[in-house]
Amino acid sequence: MQSSRQSARSTQSEPPLAQRDLLTRLVRARPLFVAAAFFLLGCVLERMCDLPALALASLLAFLLILCIPLRRSRLLPVLLILAMLPFGALRFSQQWHSFDPLPEQKGVALSGRICEMPDWREDKQRCICVIEDIRIDGAEVSGRLRLYLRSDEENPELLQAPVLGQSIACTASIWRGDSPTNPGQFDFDAYLRLQGLSGYATAKIEDAMLDAPQYSLSDQRKLLIERIGGRIDRLFPEHSALARAFLLGDRSALSEEERSSFSDSGAAHLLAISGMHISILAGALTLLLRCILGRRRSFTLVLILLLGYGALIGFSASLTRAILMFAVFGAAPLLGRYSDAPTRLAAALLAYLLARPIAILDVGFVLSYGASAGILLLTPALRNLLHLDALLHRRPEQGLRNQLLHRPLRWIAGMVVTSLAAQLAILPAVIHAFGAQPLFSIAVNLVAVPLAMLGYIVAILGVLLGFAPVAQLADCIFGLLTSCVRFFGDLPLSTLRIARFPLWLSLLCAAACLLSSNLSRLPMRVRRFLPLTIILAALVSNGLSLLSTRGCSVVFLDAGQADCAVIRSEGKVYLVDAGDSYSPAADYLSAMNYDLEAVFLSHPHTDHIGGLAGVLEVCTPKRIYISSNWEGPDMDEGALELVNTAVEQGAELVCLSAGDEIALSGKTLLQVLSPTAGIPAASANDDSLILRLRYGDCACAFTGDAPAAAVTGLIGDCDVLKVGHHGSTKSVNASLLAELTPSVAMIPVGENSYGHPAAETLELLELADSRICRTDECGAITCRLNADGSVKLYTYLSSEDANELE
Repeated sequence: MQSSRQSARSTQSEPPLAQRDLLTRLVRARPLFVAAAFFLLGCVLERMCDLPALALASLLAFLLILCIPLRRSRLLPVLLILAMLPFGALRFSQQWHSFDPLPEQKGVALSGRICEMPDWREDKQRCICVIEDIRIDGAEVSGRLRLYLRSDEENPELLQAPVLGQSIACTASIWRGDSPTNPGQFDFDAYLRLQGLSGYATAKIEDAMLDAPQYSLSDQRKLLIERIGGRIDRLFPEHSALARAFLLGDRSALSEEERSSFSDSGAAHLLAISGMHISILAGALTLLLRCILGRRRSFTLVLILLLGYGALIGFSASLTRAILMFAVFGAAPLLGRYSDAPTRLAAALLAYLLARPIAILDVGFVLSYGASAGILLLTPALRNLLHLDALLHRRPEQGLRNQLLHRPLRWIAGMVVTSLAAQLAILPAVIHAFGAQPLFSIAVNLVAVPLAMLGYIVAILGVLLGFAPVAQLADCIFGLLTSCVRFFGDLPLSTLRIARFPLWLSLLCAAACLLSSNLSRLPMRVRRFLPLTIILAALVSNGLSLLSTRGCSVVFLDAGQADCAVIRSEGKVYLVDAGDSYSPAADYLSAMNYDLEAVFLSHPHTDHIGGLAGVLEVCTPKRIYISSNWEGPDMDEGALELVNTAVEQGAELVCLSAGDEIALSGKTLLQVLSPTAGIPAASANDDSLILRLRYGDCACAFTGDAPAAAVTGLIGDCDVLKVGHHGSTKSVNASLLAELTPSVAMIPVGENSYGHPAAETLELLELADSRICRTDECGAITCRLNADGSVKLYTYLSSEDANELE
C-alpha cells in the first residue's frame, strides 16, 4: 500500500514525457541517439581543440566511478551518455596519433611490400604505390607509406612494372603531409591519416629493386576485385568505368569529365554505394529467399551476403551505414525490440565511429550520414511547408485513371521532399568540399535515381550471369544516365557558388535540423520554417565573406618559396602574383567565394605566375596586368601560355609601366613605380613591377623580386613592405630601409636551399625596427590597413587575435 502511494506521488510529481525539455525526452526515449551525438561531439571537440589526454581520461574515469553508487538511479543513463563525450575525444586522439607522420628524411634506404594496387598516372609519368612492412636504413618502422615513383626519362614500361605483393627496395626521401597554413587550403596531413598512412616518400624507379610478388589474404581479395573489374570491362565496353563505380565502388577509372558532370548536376551521390543500392539489393535478395526460407533465416542469409559484399569491395562509410541500418532494422523485431529510423541511424553512426573516429574528417562520411539525418529530421517539416501531406496520405478517387495518376504524383512528391531534405542538411559540407551547390539536383535526381537503380540491378545480373544481352542493356542504361547528368551539368548556371560556412554557422544549421524534426517540442507552424534557415545561413556566409572585403587589407598567402598576395578593398578583390603551380590562391578564392577583379603579375617566373592556371579554373579575372617589359631572355617556360589562356577566357591584358595608376576602389589607389617602358633591365627580376598601394595615410609596397638597388628612390615612406626575392641578401639594404621606414616587413618564404631569408636581411630589418612576419612561420598573414596610417596584423597559425602597429 505504501509503495503504491509512493509510486502515485512520483507519477504526479513528474511531468509527462511529451512535456519535458528536448534533451530529457531524447535521453529517456532515444538514449542511443543522444549517446551517438555526444560521442560525435567529443570527436569534433578533440579535432578542434586538441584536448589534453590526461584531462579527458580523468573526466571519463570520474563519470564512470559516479555510475557505481548511482547504478539504480535514473541519473545512470545521463552519466553514461555524458561519458561518451570524453570517450569520443580519447578515441579520436588515439586513432589520430596512431598515424603520426614519420620524421622527414632524405636519401634513406627504404624497403617494403606493395599492399595496394599500384596507380599508374600516364599524364604525370609516375607510379603511386602504398607499402607496408617498412624498413628505413634497415630498421623496422610501423605504419604504411605512399611511395611516388618517377623516372628521369619517359619510360612507361618501367613505371608500370610494380605490381601488388612485390617487395621493393630503393633510395628515397620521406616527407610528411602538409597541414593547412592558409584559409581554405587542402589538409594533406589529415588526408594521409584518413588513408591510414604515416607520410609519403619519393624515389626514382631506376633505383628500385623489385622481387617476386607474395600475396597475403588481403591481396587475394584485391586480385579478385581486379579480375571482376576485368570482367566488367569486357561486358560493359562503353561505360565500364561507371559500371565499376556502381558495382565495386571503384571510381578511379572515371574520367575528369564524368566526375565533373555528376558533381555539377548534383548526382555525385549515385557513384557511392549507399542506402539506395543496398536497399534495392537487400530487398531483391529477401524477396527471393523468403520463397525458400523463413523470415529469420532469410534475413540472416541476406545480412551475411551483404557483409560479404562489403568485405569484398571495402567498407566505405556509406556502405557500412546502409548495412548497419539494415541489420538493426531486421534484427530488432526478431529480438522483440522496437527501432525507429533515428535509432537505426544512431546505431550505425556509433558503431562506425567507435571503429574509425577520424572518419569525421572524411567528406564521404559527412555527406552520407548528413544526408540520411537530413531525410529523417527535415522531411516532416518540409512536407508540411509544401502542403504535401494531403497528396501523400489521401486515397485516390475511384477509377483506373485517377489511381494511375496518383501513384506517380506521390512518388514525385516524395522524391522532391527527400532530395530537398538531404540537400539542405548537407549544404555546409557540400560547400566545404566542392565550393558550389548544384541548382538542378532535385530535377536530375527525379530522372537519374530510377535509371541508376535499374542499371545497378541489371548490371549485377549481367556480371553474375555473364550474359552479353543483359550486360548490353545495363550499358545502355548507364549511357542514358551519363547523358542525363551531362545535360543538367552543362546547363548555364548549373551550380551556385557560396562562401564556405564558418564552423559556428554549420553548428547552427545542425541545430536547425534537430529543432525542425519530430524530436522537437516546437509547434509545427514554427518547425516547418526552420529548414529555410539553412538557406538563410548560406546568405549569411556570403555576407560575411563580403564584409571581409570592407576597408582595405592585404592577405599574404603562404605559398611556400613563392609570392602570392590578395588585396581586398571596399568590396573588390585583386591578386598580386599567383604563386607556383601548387599555390593556395585558387582554394582561398573558392573558399571565400571571391570574384576576382584583376591579377597583377610582377614578372614571368614560375614562383610568381605558376598558380595562375589553378586560379583560372576557379574564376576568370576581368584583367591581367603585366610589366611593359614582360618578355625577356630569362622568361620561364609556359609564362606566355598562361597569360594567353586567361585572355582566351575573357580577361583583358594590360601592360603597365612607371607612372600608371589604377584606382582599385574609391579610396584605394595602386601606383606603378617601375619598370620604365622601352628600357628593359638585365633580368626579369630587375624588371619586376614595383607597386605602391595607398589607402588614406597607409601605404603598402610590392617589389616582386627586384633588388634593393632597383627599388631605392622609388617608393618613399611605406608602412608595409613586401620584401623582395624571399629575403635574399640583395632584397634590402640600409639606405633603402632608411627611406622606407616600414612598420611591417613581410617575407614570403618556404623551405629552400638558398638560405632565404638571409641572416643579413633579417638583421637589417631588426635594426630598422620593423616587425618581421614570415609566411613559413605564421602561415597566411593579413595586414588590415587603416586610413590613419596604422596596421593591424592577423596570422593564420598564431593564437594571438591581432596586433596593431602605428
